[in-house]
Amino acid sequence: MALLSGRGYHSLEADSLALLGRSLSTVDRPEAIDRLRRVAELFATCGSKWRRDQVLADLNNLGKPGQRAAASCLGPTTLTDRERAAWMIA
Repeated sequence: MALLSGRGYHSLEADSLALLGRSLSTVDRPEAIDRLRRVAELFATCGSKWRRDQVLADLNNLGKPGQRAAASCLGPTTLTDRERAAWMIA
């Protein structure tokens, strides 16, 4: 993974990080969530919506912290109208 980082191979880097994140989900949930959140962002960067959505589903299966991480990857589009209005006021 270190060899792929920062070299423009976003898809391959994301694939390797996704595998790591999924394997960490049973032993270190916070680390798995952090890795999978990064993976979702990488897949979004390289335009792979389908793979990003798979990772978001993995995050959603990791409880409330994973669900919050998945929602943060999607940005304000996941907010309700009331939440969006409160966010714009703040």
